[in-house]
Amino acid sequence: MLKGLRAAETAMNIQLTKTNVLANNLANVDTAGFKQVLTQVTEKGAAGAGSPTRSFAARGII
Repeated sequence: MLKGLRAAETAMNIQLTKTNVLANNLANVDTAGFKQVLTQVTEKGAAGAGSPTRSFAARGII
């Protein structure tokens, strides 16, 4: 059960990061010299060999 909660937490954090980056892009679209920021979600390797768990990370600059 804790793995499921951890997966849900990770998914919500990724979505929050994506939403924040989108809001920043929209707020600054008319700013001179502004460059769009993109988010990238990457899968991180599991802690041990043969471990069935996976984790994800979202990267974005705000």
